[in-house]
Amino acid sequence: MIKKQNHYTIIMLDTVRLAYSSAIESSTKTEEFAKILLAETAGSTENIAENAIITAYKGALEALRAKHAWMPFNKLAYLDNSKKFFITAIEAAPNDIEIRFLRFSIQSNLPIFLMQSPNIQEDKEMIIKNLEQNTLDTRFVEVIASFVLKSGQCNGKETEFLTSKIPQ
Repeated sequence: MIKKQNHYTIIMLDTVRLAYSSAIESSTKTEEFAKILLAETAGSTENIAENAIITAYKGALEALRAKHAWMPFNKLAYLDNSKKFFITAIEAAPNDIEIRFLRFSIQSNLPIFLMQSPNIQEDKEMIIKNLEQNTLDTRFVEVIASFVLKSGQCNGKETEFLTSKIPQ
């Protein structure tokens, strides 16, 4: 999906992406990510695809809150919120590789017994299919390819393709 982005949007998304990548480490970093996400997205954007990406990051935030929550009920509530954000984001931009990657990264790390990972195969196929046709930064493409490879969800042909996206 080709998206026209202004300079502010690129900087804002880079800030959100960086905060998200560190939020995985701890509940403190997750709440820092929440503050950054709120601050960076306080203004509304006119582009539906940009709003969808931000919605997906909100879904990722809720999933991280579930990861760090202590009470099982809270974990499930956060996961339910996460699922709702991802449904909204994907309905708005069904072919956006970043949104699909975020959902794939969350669902592929959930325990199987929760049965909260119904879209892994669909998202993986969409990511691989559209990885060539994106406007993402080369480094972000490497991150996506590496993560999908490490997920253990790929067949031989998919592994070969994704490996070609990672500089040796």
